[in-house]
Amino acid sequence: MKKYTSIIAILLLGFSMGCKKNDDSAPMEIALQNEPPLGFDLIDVPDGAEDVDVTPTLSWESAKNPKGSDVVYDVYLDTEIIPATLYKSNLEDTSMQINEPLPLLTEYRWKVVATDTEGRKAQSATNKFTTRNLNYSDALVTPNAEFLPRSSHTSAVFDDKLWVIGGRTGAIDWANDVWYSSNGKDWSQATAAAAFSPRWGHTTVVYDNKLWVIGGFQSVGWKNDVWYSEDGTNWIKAVENAEFLPRAVHKSLVFDNKMWVIGGASLWVVFKDVWYSTDGVTWSEANDNSPFQERASHGASIFNEQMWILGGSRGMPLNDIWNSSDGEDWVQESSTSTFSKRLGASAVVFDKKLWLFGGKDDAEPKNDAWYSENGADWNIASSNQSIFSRYFHTTEVFKNKIWIIGGENDDGFLNDVWALD
Repeated sequence: MKKYTSIIAILLLGFSMGCKKNDDSAPMEIALQNEPPLGFDLIDVPDGAEDVDVTPTLSWESAKNPKGSDVVYDVYLDTEIIPATLYKSNLEDTSMQINEPLPLLTEYRWKVVATDTEGRKAQSATNKFTTRNLNYSDALVTPNAEFLPRSSHTSAVFDDKLWVIGGRTGAIDWANDVWYSSNGKDWSQATAAAAFSPRWGHTTVVYDNKLWVIGGFQSVGWKNDVWYSEDGTNWIKAVENAEFLPRAVHKSLVFDNKMWVIGGASLWVVFKDVWYSTDGVTWSEANDNSPFQERASHGASIFNEQMWILGGSRGMPLNDIWNSSDGEDWVQESSTSTFSKRLGASAVVFDKKLWLFGGKDDAEPKNDAWYSENGADWNIASSNQSIFSRYFHTTEVFKNKIWIIGGENDDGFLNDVWALD
């Protein structure tokens, strides 16, 4: 009995000592469990959104758990079904502004992963959205530029300015004036009459820090002369008669540190030859019998490190597409493209895509715009737009916009200027 009494006494003594008010020892603390991030949803851009601006703000709910540690966010964004490209990491905020413009007309998917300080994660669902089309609102820069309405002229970007050179200004009138503008709205005349003869259907390229004018049609016939200028005002003849035959409505490109002349036409003859030069004086033939059909008034551009030609005419409009990496060997990407047969259309590279605007078939001007991400598969960007209802116009990329200048339609010659982005 004494044994049990002693044990009880000891227990009571311990309890009494633990309850003393003057005990200086710290009370026992119970540690709270650090909870992982909460589940959360995406807010903007909402799933399935279309016509989204190319610099959207992405936002999402907070994943911070009141019982948890701090959380940071990783944003994944790309064009795959399950986005795997880490676009931005370690964000503390629940929103992010995309500053580098996304490509137009592209379907994107995005998600967010939240991570706490102990490495535990929570992931949102995946949303998809499609970026907007070309911006047509307020695209008209001027309905009437200072230069006369014209067709079959040329344009170029040179010395941080837009340039317009020559062209048809009437049924039997053509020009050799040269104009320039730093904003596309206000135009100044570099010269009313350049040293080369008035002409239309010529080509202009920028090469070796100079403007070059090649061939075209004048009052006495077709030309194969070549001219250059360092300022747009003073022009020097590089050669009176180049090795290629006189021609107009051909295409010229700058590729592989050379100037190129592709196709074109003269009286009763349509060409399929390809020529190049490194100095504008001496021209060499890369191919005198290219696999593509003879053609004139075709579209042409440099895309994916290749030369491309699109459509044109050999008596009847065409819509086939060819490319070459050397000017000698040509590959047919499409025998009949999605866009209809046409001549006098313009081609340009913008937003990592190849674009085609307007043109004319046998009956009427086309009023559509098309784009391709690979040159073979084409999608319509717009139709029934007065902006594109024209042919023998010019198109340039200047100040991160596509510029469309002049041309003609059923109402006659045009001198309007449009800028799209």
